[in-house]
Amino acid sequence: MKKLLFFCLFLATGIAQAQVNAYTFTQTSGTYTPITGGTVLATASTANDFDSQNWTLPTGTIPFYFNFNGVFYSGLTINSNGFITFGSNLPQTFNTVPLSSTNQFAGAVSAFGGDLNASFVSGAIGSELRYETVGSAPNRVFVIQFKEWRPFYNLSTTNIAKISFQIRLEETTNKITTVYNDCGIALGTLTNTGSRQIGLRGSTNTDFNNRLNSNTVSFGSSTAGTSNSSSQAFSFASATPGLPANGLTYTWTPPTCLAPSSVAQTGATSSSADIQITAPAPVPANGYEYYYSTSNTPPTSTTVPSNSTTALNVSIGGLTAGTTYYIWVRSLCTTSDKSGWSPMGTFTTLCNTVDTIMENFDSYSTGSIVPTCWDKILIGANVTQSISSSTPASGTRNISQYNNTAGQVNIVTLPPLNTVNAGYQLSLKVRATQPSVLDIGYLTNPFDASSFVVVQTLNITNTSYGNASTIPFPTSVPASARVAVRMPPQATAGTIYWDDVRWAPSPSCLFPYSLVASNVTQTSATVSWTAPIVAPAGGYEYYYADNSTAPTATTVPSGITTSTSVSLTLSSATTYNVWVRSVCSSTDKSEWSPAVTLTTLCNAVATMTEGFESYSIAAIVPSCWNRLVAGSAATQAINSTTPASGSRNLYQSNSIPGQTNIVILPPFSTINSGYQLRFKVRASLAAVLEIGYMTNPADESTFTLVNTLNITNTSYGPDTIVPFPTSVPANARVAVRMPAQTTSPNIYWDDVNWEPASLSTSDISGHKNGISLYPNPFTDVLNISGTAEAKNVLVVDASGRIIKKIARPGSVLQLRDLNAGFYTIIIEMNDGTTKSIKTIKK
Repeated sequence: MKKLLFFCLFLATGIAQAQVNAYTFTQTSGTYTPITGGTVLATASTANDFDSQNWTLPTGTIPFYFNFNGVFYSGLTINSNGFITFGSNLPQTFNTVPLSSTNQFAGAVSAFGGDLNASFVSGAIGSELRYETVGSAPNRVFVIQFKEWRPFYNLSTTNIAKISFQIRLEETTNKITTVYNDCGIALGTLTNTGSRQIGLRGSTNTDFNNRLNSNTVSFGSSTAGTSNSSSQAFSFASATPGLPANGLTYTWTPPTCLAPSSVAQTGATSSSADIQITAPAPVPANGYEYYYSTSNTPPTSTTVPSNSTTALNVSIGGLTAGTTYYIWVRSLCTTSDKSGWSPMGTFTTLCNTVDTIMENFDSYSTGSIVPTCWDKILIGANVTQSISSSTPASGTRNISQYNNTAGQVNIVTLPPLNTVNAGYQLSLKVRATQPSVLDIGYLTNPFDASSFVVVQTLNITNTSYGNASTIPFPTSVPASARVAVRMPPQATAGTIYWDDVRWAPSPSCLFPYSLVASNVTQTSATVSWTAPIVAPAGGYEYYYADNSTAPTATTVPSGITTSTSVSLTLSSATTYNVWVRSVCSSTDKSEWSPAVTLTTLCNAVATMTEGFESYSIAAIVPSCWNRLVAGSAATQAINSTTPASGSRNLYQSNSIPGQTNIVILPPFSTINSGYQLRFKVRASLAAVLEIGYMTNPADESTFTLVNTLNITNTSYGPDTIVPFPTSVPANARVAVRMPAQTTSPNIYWDDVNWEPASLSTSDISGHKNGISLYPNPFTDVLNISGTAEAKNVLVVDASGRIIKKIARPGSVLQLRDLNAGFYTIIIEMNDGTTKSIKTIKK
């Protein structure tokens, strides 16, 4: 009874400790010894028998316990397609790919896995399946024999191929052998080719040990398979790849020394890590060797190990703080018998401790990460944590957490702190998409979620950021604890976001918050803020700079005020950062607040020339310009696609109605002084571009049209000129709008000039060589004199396009249908000469 109990325990501990990919393969040329006794399972009686069939041999059929892949068996299942399987889950009867199959059997041995069938044709083939145990204990062999099986599915009775093979399972050594014989044409002629899966598979198809040869390599020259679907090609038509030779023998020998199944981290400091090894069965007599590195390149059999141990729990010292290491372990069964290396494990040392923290996450990319030296514990399928760009409190990033399922864990752990029990406080800004709770506390073990201790629970009802939440930490916190933020499971909770995290001494003087910039002009701006709960007796100091370098405690402030706002005198077209701190007394001042950023407006200019050459290729506009681009189909950029001059031009595209694409030029002091916009323009297809002005460059509804350009040229030509009327409001900005066009044209423009209108005195008066036009500018009617010899009158718009032709003109030209703008009137005379006069329609 004791022996039986020991054996059952041995069986249990042996489960899943080995992998078939660790078996050793050998190939020999031996002798095929047919079995004639034992038990016959199937005898063919027709030309097509036993196509896709299983035969299950119950436990006890094998008269000894055969260990396959670390598990003992005395029964198995035979499939008619040339393979056997182990375990209670049976293969599908029609399975023709036993090694790559996802069927959940415990393991497989495939001698010639493919679409086979049995057959009986008198005088040619007589298929039979039998098994028999040969030899004497403890060296018995259980043999499964496929005799004269068709090597590929075939119903012919005149052209017949056949193959015989055995699967042999050895007692004691647990070796597996496949032996082949009598493979060839039994009747007629055949030229069939194909491939078969041959080898071993473990409990999943990721654990395999199989053979491979292509149709250009001899069947007897196979190599190790490279994937679970690798197979051996065969041919009845050519010597290469040919067929298995009589007596060809494949043997797979299980390892005698098994590797540990895993290695995991159980603890760490900044210079050491605690590692736990999962032992194989049987446990190696001489312990283990381990190898670790900051590289994930696996060691080889000749790699010098880092150290050895006889214990399953190992402490590794002399490590670098805040570093991830990779580790592998192998068993030492004897001095000469070592296992392969275990699957790779990882461990990470803790970061060096710090006194304070100020983190707004802006230096990190978005994704399921935490900052350097922070940690997280996420357990469960419905738990998420990331650094997100979704509406942060400041800058461009914040942290998000989500957990809606009981029993799941979502904890973010701050870096190690020297001051965790020094009376410091944690402050952070928090919001949630739905009412939620957030636990603030600490972990006594940063790897164990159950060691979390709550200091304060925040009830979050605000969906946008407001004032910071401040949580003082008691001095009773263990010195080795880590401050942590936990989102407990909440079925109705939304996503929680938090930002602007500070760990600092609990101050006696609190800094102001919610800085806001307003009334920004070219040379000034107002910055206001909210006073802390206890207003400082000495008012506030402020500091501003045209860079992002934050002031320190010793920085000389730019000024002081007793108000909660200040007006600053600044330079135009400059970005500033402004910080404020409270002055509670001459010796007690708060930390500087988070900065507010503002950019002053540009000074208005009288004229402008812009070719975009000094700008990079990007979705930008030049300095002091603005852009109003909204919608997935609206794009604008400075690019290098065939400019009119130099290497850059400006590009616009807009193909969906309701979307916005407007480029706004810098402020002009001459916006209503009779100036004109002159530039070159082209389009990839016929397109429309609107020239106008905006009284509010942030509001498309303030756009007023001056002229519509119908662009048909695909390459740059003469300048396009758009005069601006003197009625434009003085605070307006010139704007170029591309309305939505479903034909999806691309519009390019370059060499932009804002300049005085180019009409001369004689042009405006409308007289040329006896021809007179009046009034000029005109409203609807243009009078013309001296037309007795005129043949035609052509009206040409600012882009050079003829928009109206009047044959045999009279003395009055009706031009009511023209848009306001600049036009050239060309008079073609009967003698072939032409005269042109520039004019303006109001």
